[in-house]
Amino acid sequence: VRSASSSLFRNPISGLRGRAGGIVKRVTDQATGAGVGALGGIGLDFLLRFAPLKFKTGPLAHVTRAAVAVGLGTFLGNKHRLIGAAANGMLTITMYNALRQYVAGPLNLGEISDADMQELSDAYSLGVYDAPPSIGVNTPALGVYDNQMSDAYDMAQ
Repeated sequence: VRSASSSLFRNPISGLRGRAGGIVKRVTDQATGAGVGALGGIGLDFLLRFAPLKFKTGPLAHVTRAAVAVGLGTFLGNKHRLIGAAANGMLTITMYNALRQYVAGPLNLGEISDADMQELSDAYSLGVYDAPPSIGVNTPALGVYDNQMSDAYDMAQ
């Protein structure tokens, strides 16, 4: 008989030995489900290549994508569990894209502001890459890399 305190100290990686409830098993199951859903989204993109343009653009794009996902999930998901999981992924991606466009877009959620971009640029720039005006005999083929650090070093000497 196990005491109540012994269950507090169980190995959280017990899923490696086939026991249900281990962290590794849970993470693996989530990653597998996410992978199947992502492949379903890519499959939906492939299927919509054959749809007329008016169904792939504008507000009808989200309706078309949702209809295909629900249709596949309804008619084929009952026969094949993997197709049902892929259809769930298709619908999840479709709903995310619609909500991102109509809700998060106007609220500027998840966007990097111009001030943040300038701060990132200032913090991580070591030099400036200038493309050559034209490729000729005396011009490097890939452009000129102007390293500000080496210019400062040259000026100090």
